[in-house]
Amino acid sequence: MNLKKNLRENWSTVALVVLTTVLTYGVFIPQLGFYRDDWYMIWAGQVRGLQGIIDLFQTDRPFIGYLYALDYRLLGAAPIGWHLLALVVRLISGLSFLWFVRLLWTSRKTETLLLTLLYVVYPGFLQQGNAATYINLLMAVAASVLSLALTALALRSQNWKRAAVFTLGAFLLVIFYLSIFESMIGLEAARLLIIFYLLMQIQQRDWKSTLKQTILWALPYLLAAGGFLIWRVFLFKAARHSTDLDSLLAGYAVSPLRAVATISIEAVKDFIETVFMSWIVPLYQYTVKADYADLALSLVLAALVVGGTLFHLRLNREDDQTTYRFSPTELWIGALITLLAILPINLAGRSVSFSLGWDRYTLHTALGAVLLVGGLALNGLNGRARIGLLLALVAGGVVTQVHSGAYYRDFWTSQRNLWWQLSWRAPDIDEGTLLYARLPGGFSFFEDYEIYSAANLIYSPDEKIKISADLINSQTVPLLISREVKGKTHREVYVRKNYKNALMMVFPAGDSCLHVLDGQKVELPGFGSMDLLYLAPFSKIGRINVAAPPAVPSETIFGKPPEQNWCYYYQKISLARQQENWTEAARLSDEAAEKQFQPRDRSEWIPVFEAYANTGQLEKAAKVTPLMNENRDMVLLFCSQLTNRDNFPASYNFDYVSSTLCKPSP
Repeated sequence: MNLKKNLRENWSTVALVVLTTVLTYGVFIPQLGFYRDDWYMIWAGQVRGLQGIIDLFQTDRPFIGYLYALDYRLLGAAPIGWHLLALVVRLISGLSFLWFVRLLWTSRKTETLLLTLLYVVYPGFLQQGNAATYINLLMAVAASVLSLALTALALRSQNWKRAAVFTLGAFLLVIFYLSIFESMIGLEAARLLIIFYLLMQIQQRDWKSTLKQTILWALPYLLAAGGFLIWRVFLFKAARHSTDLDSLLAGYAVSPLRAVATISIEAVKDFIETVFMSWIVPLYQYTVKADYADLALSLVLAALVVGGTLFHLRLNREDDQTTYRFSPTELWIGALITLLAILPINLAGRSVSFSLGWDRYTLHTALGAVLLVGGLALNGLNGRARIGLLLALVAGGVVTQVHSGAYYRDFWTSQRNLWWQLSWRAPDIDEGTLLYARLPGGFSFFEDYEIYSAANLIYSPDEKIKISADLINSQTVPLLISREVKGKTHREVYVRKNYKNALMMVFPAGDSCLHVLDGQKVELPGFGSMDLLYLAPFSKIGRINVAAPPAVPSETIFGKPPEQNWCYYYQKISLARQQENWTEAARLSDEAAEKQFQPRDRSEWIPVFEAYANTGQLEKAAKVTPLMNENRDMVLLFCSQLTNRDNFPASYNFDYVSSTLCKPSP
């Protein structure tokens, strides 16, 4: 290949990698937000400053605290900056992988391009949308791949000074990525394989001589990894159980044989999941019930990537007519890199799962997984068949990642709706309140700090957590029933939980507005959510300070408020009702009707019906009655609570409500 054609091929390859990365991960960026562990870091940055972020991570991975502080200093509290940075880091990782594989196989342009595309869209890791939480892991992986590329470049360099500079760069990157995620240390064992393989290629010597040379070349990296291990094992003591080596070893000591068997079995399972199942399981999980619009978009984007690849191959077809196959040695390299990357994860008692964020352990193992699965395709098929299979895998990866982005888009929409609707409904929340929050279908909070961090950013942006939270599960329900008072410390942040002061907010169904539950008068669509009906009486609506000036969420953090549709009026009508301002509630009901806003959830007619009934507008109340009766279970639930008149204001029109709505069906 002459110089001009080589330059054209290189630049078109880079352009294709950039295009694939942007199309796969960039289309939903303006619609993404904060999730999971993002919240306590954003809270710390907002109320405690950079030092507050640094302090969060001193108990387990102190370097991450400084890195997060730097990220926050540059990006602030706006979600879009974090997602753009994550996209750039992902692009650097993909280009580094391209550089790395082309240093391994210098004349294999088509094969290395296809391997790179597989790496870029690898569908085993589905947390790209959770950018602020995983930005440092993305950086660590990009650094590891770039470090391997620099090692390969040093080995191929004809100038010892340049080789020394490249080796130093690779050495520093080892320290950088291990300081972020110590379980990636298995890649240093993989580096030995790569050095040995390249030296065998370059020097064409016997394996014994090559092994000696390998040790000499690997010495700087062995010193970096060894020095890190000494610090991690003997000098630094992690306070978190999941990163505490002493606790881990104590667990193994109880039954060493069982531990060995467990680790071995999990390693085999994770190997299969990382290399093979990652191309199947997530794709099925996302597409089996996919929204048609998202499915169509993902297919269009996949077609653009495949079409761009075919155009690239046609453009450069005269330059690369190889029929290259991976040798058994090269296939073993991919397999061993994957296994060596997985083992430290299994030794730490963790394993790969395509749910709940546990797929994060596949990200650094993708390097070996792609080499193996791509090598098997290249080795097992000929001509167009192998290109077709690899492009099908690339297309599947694009479709999976686009659906992952759509999931995070919808997850953020649900969170934004929750917090903005709560701000419309609750001007302020009393200090010491414990919040429960349930999102609409398919979305859920995993940790309490996802709730209380956001709530305190809205209602109490102070160094002290004044509003706590918890999840509804088998561990917390007994605490709610017994009205316990407990304290909890998470990453040096103390949270006092008073279960006597619970306030529950739920989306009873996917088409409902947020319902802030009144334990004395429960309003839900019907009898479908029996757990909520059982727990709702513990919700203290009085924890809302209805006389306070309204708190307004930060648009920087929470984005612009949703459209003021029916849910806006429902919250404001409910607030006016709690204030016993029936006139304002009726006025808001009229205004919503003029704009032709009405609920899909029939229980949301209740405050409208009450507003009209208690202001004497009985004709309007009568028009609402049949709409409520479309859900008779909901009406029965509502009427069953009218017997306790102490739970209603003195101005309440019991006679009309009971005679109109609660009379037996004919």
